[in-house]
Amino acid sequence: MKESTREQIDRIFELNAEKKRQDQKARAEKELRDAAFVLEFIECGEFIIKPAMEAIADYARAKGLESRIESSERGTNSGWNSAAPEYSIRFILGENQFGPEYQQPYVRIVCDQQAHKAVFHESTIGPGRGGQSGQTGSIPVEEISEDLIHSRILRVLAEIMQ
Repeated sequence: MKESTREQIDRIFELNAEKKRQDQKARAEKELRDAAFVLEFIECGEFIIKPAMEAIADYARAKGLESRIESSERGTNSGWNSAAPEYSIRFILGENQFGPEYQQPYVRIVCDQQAHKAVFHESTIGPGRGGQSGQTGSIPVEEISEDLIHSRILRVLAEIMQ
């Protein structure tokens, strides 16, 4: 084999090795950005989302509507993304507080670490009545505010209290 052929083969392998190093570095950097985002979401959840939900729950409880606030840093088995942190408020309609979760209206905010957004899910389905359920939008975590959380919850409350 000619020396020039060997050099070309060596160059191909060098380029391939460099590409692998760059890919590995890019993956590591993305993992760091994703982890930082998850921490940012959890901080927002503990200082903005959860307190906003608790304020509505406390006031609604005084009016006779029970609710349950749930949060998880590792997510739940909600079927959407079981590894994602999330915060939710569920309203207990009727007397069956232990009924199936799909019959409890809710507002859920889930961390989407791939898109670096907070994803809203809402349900107005209750016992003995229809309703709607699904994703209702996503926003950057920086845009989450107490007013925004309250407006999302009020929208569901208005629908289920009709």
